[in-house]
Amino acid sequence: MVLEVEFIDFATEAKERFAKPVAYLADTSTGLQVTAGDSATEFILFARSSLSRDAAKAALEKEKLTVRHGAWIGEEEMALHAQLLDSHVAAVAYKSSEDRPGLWVEAFANEPTHNDVLSRIFTEFQGAGLTGKFELDDFIRIADPTIVILSPEQLRAFATRSAELVAPFAPDE
Repeated sequence: MVLEVEFIDFATEAKERFAKPVAYLADTSTGLQVTAGDSATEFILFARSSLSRDAAKAALEKEKLTVRHGAWIGEEEMALHAQLLDSHVAAVAYKSSEDRPGLWVEAFANEPTHNDVLSRIFTEFQGAGLTGKFELDDFIRIADPTIVILSPEQLRAFATRSAELVAPFAPDE
């Protein structure tokens, strides 16, 4: 079970629910994620914050919480993470009717072939009415696609490299 609270209430709620509250901080695309949890009860306390990591850490430590890097993740989110970690991602750059190339990106549960990728993009474009009367062969000739397929291992390597490039400090305020 997950309880989402406002960041301002996180420390109070954590102290009421956990004997030794530990807050975990994780940067996400939507801001800082703050979690605390109890593995025995599978209870997770969750908050979002627009504060910098250092400011949030200071606020939580002022309230006598132990603060660490990381995040508690529920079973549903963990299943989604596992599925995403096993996905292949295909990207297709193609000539478009605009003055710049088009880019199409899709995730696949299993490793696709180039033909799988081309069939998927063509079917999607057909459904959107973008192919006119063209068949797949015509589409390939006109669009002159370039296909890149990334394996789960390559995606993890990119994610790891990106995480290492994130500055370990907050910008001056």
